Amino acid sequence: AVWEPVPLDALVGASVAEVAAGFAHSVARTRGGNVVAWGENGDCQCGVGAGPGPSGRTAEVVWTPSAVRGLAGACVHLACGDHHTLALCADGSVTSVFAWGSGAYGRLGQGTEGSEAAPRWVEGLQAAGRVVRVAAGGASSAALDARGCLWTWGGSGFGMGGHGTAFDQLEPRPVLAFLEPEPSGPPGGEARWKAREASVSLAGGGRGSVRTRGAFKG
Repeated sequence: AVWEPVPLDALVGASVAEVAAGFAHSVARTRGGNVVAWGENGDCQCGVGAGPGPSGRTAEVVWTPSAVRGLAGACVHLACGDHHTLALCADGSVTSVFAWGSGAYGRLGQGTEGSEAAPRWVEGLQAAGRVVRVAAGGASSAALDARGCLWTWGGSGFGMGGHGTAFDQLEPRPVLAFLEPEPSGPPGGEARWKAREASVSLAGGGRGSVRTRGAFKG
């Protein structure tokens, strides 16, 4: 055990801008947008892919900060769940969310419960447009888009996905409580939604949390 904070030799001089911690793994983002990870890796939550383990298998433990490759653009924000990791990346005005680690409960947002040993783009967030924040709970994930719309996926026990059900969500889904119908929607046509008049912010860590500011209409 380490009883007091000590510098990580591997990150001295790396200009770290952000850190996040899961149940037994950690990730860090440098000011240049690179990501490193270390710690328990039994579910591939470090995202370093195959290599250090015996016979090319994924290492069970990543003992020192190691580069996470396969991200598009520079990472601008990180979040850790118990056994998975999210990275928000930006390439100019285009943002992408990547997820890796355990896929149980659909927490990676890939439409399955399969795990990922390396970062994989969360394609289901294309409809969100520009994403500005990500958060991760123990078995769930969330993203906030630039319109103020909240998207969640993964474990929904106790209704934590915000969708009015306890069924796990395998892909990102907007939380309708933060949306309202577009008044210009065509009569009898498919409903169109816009963000309610409120500000939503995400706070990761533990099981994750959501804060709102302003008054909801409706």
